Amino acid sequence: MFVLKNYYSELTSRNTGLLTAEEQEKIKDTRILIAGCGVGSVVAAASARFGFANFVLADGDKVEISNLNRQEYVKNDVETNKAIALKNKLLSINPGVKVKVMPRFVKINNVKSLLKGVDIVVDTIDPEDGQAILALHQEARKNKKYIISPYDMGFGSLVIVYRPDGKTYKELLGYPKNKSAATIIQEDFYSRFLNHTMKYIPAYLYPVVDKLLKGEIKHFPQPIIAAQMLSSIVVNLIKKISLGQKITGNPYIISLDPELAQAEKVNKQHEKKLADPRRRRSG
Repeated sequence: MFVLKNYYSELTSRNTGLLTAEEQEKIKDTRILIAGCGVGSVVAAASARFGFANFVLADGDKVEISNLNRQEYVKNDVETNKAIALKNKLLSINPGVKVKVMPRFVKINNVKSLLKGVDIVVDTIDPEDGQAILALHQEARKNKKYIISPYDMGFGSLVIVYRPDGKTYKELLGYPKNKSAATIIQEDFYSRFLNHTMKYIPAYLYPVVDKLLKGEIKHFPQPIIAAQMLSSIVVNLIKKISLGQKITGNPYIISLDPELAQAEKVNKQHEKKLADPRRRRSG
């Protein structure tokens, strides 16, 4: 059996220079709730590789073959509960990781127990359960916890951070403040969810959304490109929050898509700067 005495320090050694020992220790002690272990599995695995070592995993779903294109599972995990399979994955990255598993779906009646001792919430619950999402957000808000809600969109990603003192998810969806999660009607919630997220969806996805709404395709496309990009953004945000770094925006929103021309524009600006003769003289 492979044993390494200083496993954690070796695992995180490539963070040296970017993080102090004290910061790495804070990261190690931060407890993250992964509510939904689909794309949340990619976030959890990337977090474990970065040095986060305390997780609560909640999901009642089983691994399917179609998940293997983007989630942190392999063929042998198919038909296994996602939260249990993800625990095994995290332990394979860091045998010292602390993991609490709830192999059931997040529901109104279990959000309180899930949030006990949690520092940061990653909400990757399927939007087909609006009551669970709003219950989780309400309880996290009550306990002054940051919530990160990531979405994979085409080849890109959308990540929204809800501050404990900022606008709530419920507000952004246009619900009255006194609206309880238990009274949410799923059809109405999904309509509001789509209206809220559509403003961030790139134009090349409009025909896809139209086909989805017409029932011409069963699932929104979710390639690995989006999931990996999303996880990098989320882990960086978890790092900032755990270290007490300021999160601006109300809410804070990051939308990034490599298919869009913005990346090309940045590259051209960079090339222009490199070609500037004044830059060469100053060097």
